[in-house]
Amino acid sequence: APTGPWLHLDGGWEPFKWLLLFGEAEMMFTDTSVAQDETKARAFPIFGFGAGLRPKIHLSERVAIFGQGQLGLMKADVNQNALGVIGYRDAESLSVYFGGRLGLEWYQVDRHIALGALGGLRHCGGFAKFGQKGEASLAWDTGVTLRYSF
Repeated sequence: APTGPWLHLDGGWEPFKWLLLFGEAEMMFTDTSVAQDETKARAFPIFGFGAGLRPKIHLSERVAIFGQGQLGLMKADVNQNALGVIGYRDAESLSVYFGGRLGLEWYQVDRHIALGALGGLRHCGGFAKFGQKGEASLAWDTGVTLRYSF
């Protein structure tokens, strides 16, 4: 699938200054234009939800780097067998994803707000082509972030 917009929301709790436990929800939009010609291409959303850990290290009072790992479930929201006909039938039901991201946060003068950037890889088990043993179904996530904390 080609690159598309990604909407992502995290909510969490910091039991320590250096560790965030979070839950996440997301929605992505893409289409089948890589696998099919333009006349048969179908646009569709993918949604997911999960949880993870985010340890961080402060480089200064206002800058921190972080790594995060997450585990969750995702699926393509399509009519039954819409992706199955091109070999991706497992994408139509909830399947496990896991992965990690690295990022940078810049804390503003207001201690509750931070701007950031992140990127990482995820293995999306249900998005491998059916019958292709050993095929990796990886997703590359990149984004800019706005963080608000109490």
